[in-house]
Amino acid sequence: MPLRKPDRLSDRTLTVLLAALWLGSSAVLISTWTTSGNRIEPYGQLLGVVFILVLIAWLWKTMATLPDPPFALSIAVPRLGFGQTLIAILGALLLLFLIAFAAHPQLVLVATLTIVSCRLIALHRGAMMRGPIWIGLGVAGLCLLLSYLSGRLNAYMAFYLACIAVLFIGGVILAKGTAAAQVQCAEGKWGKAAAGFLGGCLLALPAALLNVSYGAHSGDAWVDQVWEPLVALVPGIAEETWARLFLLTLLYAVLQPTSPQRPKRALFAAIVIAALVHALAHLPAAMVFSPAALQMGVAAILYGVPMGLIYVRLGFEWAVGYHFFVDFTRFGFALLGQ
Repeated sequence: MPLRKPDRLSDRTLTVLLAALWLGSSAVLISTWTTSGNRIEPYGQLLGVVFILVLIAWLWKTMATLPDPPFALSIAVPRLGFGQTLIAILGALLLLFLIAFAAHPQLVLVATLTIVSCRLIALHRGAMMRGPIWIGLGVAGLCLLLSYLSGRLNAYMAFYLACIAVLFIGGVILAKGTAAAQVQCAEGKWGKAAAGFLGGCLLALPAALLNVSYGAHSGDAWVDQVWEPLVALVPGIAEETWARLFLLTLLYAVLQPTSPQRPKRALFAAIVIAALVHALAHLPAAMVFSPAALQMGVAAILYGVPMGLIYVRLGFEWAVGYHFFVDFTRFGFALLGQ
């Protein structure tokens, strides 16, 4: 299903611009901490934001095609038009956020998505392989271990991370059924998975430095041991699993049949909605409908949308690496007391 016919010259120019902005924004932002560079920090921040916007444009513009799905997903939804389906999705998500007043939004969302994932797994168990099952259990176990060692494991966190195992398995089914993204580790391609993770880390450098330039690390006083920045693997794996691998792909699976001639429209909507939901889920329920939501909306554009595009354009491991490095840098600066 073609998304667009790439313009090679334009794509090459955009790639060169992206590389120049990556280098320039990183250099300027790094110089603000290695020298008395407070006066140049705003320029570094501006370059960082421009880099992210160009990254979004590059990821979207160089996305050539989505392959035909290898098998049909059994997702029972009413047959509606694109607009009607979009309104129904937004209404369902709003209802979940309203229900979340009795708990934390992320807990309600993840629990609901886990129920959906269980249903998907039951319906498509014939298409499952053992690899994703063991990987899902393994990544959830790693996140549980890191949370425990850092003293951040409680009943909520244990339930949340247990759900991630189920969501990873269901997300792999969705990714295969829609052909929306590559999950290299699920196919046993560990070399490509590792390369993607490291590539995501490298790509994230300007965004990571921009994040700490605005003091994002000021609330991470719990980081007091040299190994604890590695706890960034927990949000990197867990949030990219539920917000991108599962939620984004599920939204695309529901929206794409309503817009078969314009799959790009369905993909765009899925990426943006998943980014907004992911960002707002960080807030306590009472703050979701407050001015604080505007700040999280900006975060969704600068961080969530690129992660969604990276997931679709480059693969799941790239998105995990990108997310991990943003938080790893933040935790590292908290450890150094910057």
